Amino acid sequence: MINADAALLILKSNPVFDMTIPAKLQTYLSCGCPVLGCVQGICKKLIDENKLGLTTDIISVPEFVKVCKLLMNNRNVLKEYSQIKYY
Repeated sequence: MINADAALLILKSNPVFDMTIPAKLQTYLSCGCPVLGCVQGICKKLIDENKLGLTTDIISVPEFVKVCKLLMNNRNVLKEYSQIKYY
């Protein structure tokens, strides 16, 4: 994963998931890997407020493609998100 450009996090809308920080998100953050997330709740807040990656509110292919293209076409954004690590 350390060589990955970004890590994928998809959680379907669910009240329990909205209050949960999954272990895989913690792993992504410890590696300094930017997160591409289709998430809501605490995960979305954590990723967005700390500039840990890009998120969409819903599981939507067009929205997800949009955030992927943003990262692919703007390597500076990807680099910025890659430099933030949580231990």
